[in-house]
Amino acid sequence: MHDSDAPTPEPQPSVPRFWGWRLVIAGAFILAIGGEGAGLPTLARVLLGDTRELIGRSWTAAFYPLLTSLFPLLLLPFIGCAVDRWGPRRMVVWGATLMGIGFALHVAAHMAPLFYLSVMLLVLGSTSGSQLPMMAAVNNWFLRRRATAIAVMMLSSVAAFFVTNLLGVGVAVLANAPAFLLPAAVMLALAWVYSKLVRNRPEDHGQHPDGTPPPALAEDAPAPDYGWREALRTRAFWLMIVGGASATMTMSAMDFLQALRMYDLGFSPIELALAASATPGLVAMPFVLVGGLAGDRIPIRWALCFFALLQCIAGGVLAFAGTLPMFYVVAVLMGAGSGGMAPLAFAARGAYFGRRNYATIIGVSLTLANLLALGEPVLVGMAYDATGGFMIPLATVAALGTLGALVQLWMGDPHPSPSQLRAT
Repeated sequence: MHDSDAPTPEPQPSVPRFWGWRLVIAGAFILAIGGEGAGLPTLARVLLGDTRELIGRSWTAAFYPLLTSLFPLLLLPFIGCAVDRWGPRRMVVWGATLMGIGFALHVAAHMAPLFYLSVMLLVLGSTSGSQLPMMAAVNNWFLRRRATAIAVMMLSSVAAFFVTNLLGVGVAVLANAPAFLLPAAVMLALAWVYSKLVRNRPEDHGQHPDGTPPPALAEDAPAPDYGWREALRTRAFWLMIVGGASATMTMSAMDFLQALRMYDLGFSPIELALAASATPGLVAMPFVLVGGLAGDRIPIRWALCFFALLQCIAGGVLAFAGTLPMFYVVAVLMGAGSGGMAPLAFAARGAYFGRRNYATIIGVSLTLANLLALGEPVLVGMAYDATGGFMIPLATVAALGTLGALVQLWMGDPHPSPSQLRAT
């Protein structure tokens, strides 16, 4: 037989390259540039300094904090619905566009209404086009490595610190309204870049979550896939809110009590700043990744409980702290606890409720948890004023924090939704 008579082998279908980790890197960049926890606060402070005459009046000074804190918090459920309906990519592009328009509008913001309209567009763009849609996108692309992928994306907070502060310094040095045309042009250009980088679901591109074909993912029970109404009827949803609110309250109260205790003991402002502010933030950064890795290797409710309990242990150490090394121990425990919980809070919603209404579930739960957490720092301050000591406030924080950590163990294992069970 001649070689020409040999059967020609059939061409093997090409396997598309898994896009998930590139999406994670793109998300890290998006959170660093436009995230409500990174880019917006620095840029908003620059706006404040550039327009002091507009916010010096009492009614505008009172309105500004509501616009930049309560307004985005109340927006989260509606933005979550929009992400689930229109997809993460469209929301990211819209968010960058709104931020660009907000910066451009500030050039003409010589009156208070225009100034606050520009700030409102910045808040709306940052909230709708950064963390929530990117968490939803990563949740679509990862199952077994969800917590790790979210943690890697959240590490961009390191870069965000430098990028946003350099941008803020640059605009402040120029010290004139036309300077805001530069970040406006950058954000409008990034809207086009984001449209090319962000991809909603792996199935739209012939891929699968984690880059693994479905047969390798098949288990005895299908992955959970809840609608938001189904999620609200579950025990896990409300226990996550209690746990998240408790962790937020513990962190806020501990920040207040540690600073107050160090002040009462006569530590210098630089010592107070390093131990109570800088060290927890520095420790939290690597523990974001530690928390993500733990969430993919042990039951996520156990990981949540462990890192929440670290914050409670910090309260116990603070009760007896009197030296600078002991205050650093408190700071390390607080940083490790808050850093580890950061990616787990998002990954847990994906693990328990799936992909269908993930962004809506996140938006509703974060809003409820943060509203629930608003009261404890005030109560702790009142307890300190009433008793003149730290033991009762610290005991209150420890009790609430421990309760919030332990109730998360009661969530049980993830299981299919009622609609999934009916379909089978």
